Amino acid sequence: MIDDTTTACGHAARKRERVVVEDVATAPDFDETSRAVLLAAHSCSLQCTPIPGLAGRPQGMFSTHHDQPGHAYTGAELGALDRVAREAGAWLDWYRTTTLRAALEDLDRRAQGDETD
Repeated sequence: MIDDTTTACGHAARKRERVVVEDVATAPDFDETSRAVLLAAHSCSLQCTPIPGLAGRPQGMFSTHHDQPGHAYTGAELGALDRVAREAGAWLDWYRTTTLRAALEDLDRRAQGDETD
């Protein structure tokens, strides 16, 4: 859950910016349960990048996990992560708008069809 206060993704969602965790074992971003789950899954370092929505509020999160602590992201990698997040956000906004519009048009057609019966 991205609104959680005990995970890096929760922190990234609240801050509306990427969070990089170099060492899950020592990072203050986790409660002990969350930390144990990540370490059990061999996730020793990670990053969480918010997927922006129309109002700037994150509508999702994508993260990458590494099995060794201290993964250093290059500027090119971070730039690519940002581009993917923006593209995913734009697609999600388009999809939701398109789906909502189609649903409302369908309801309107059905309502008009019911009125003429």
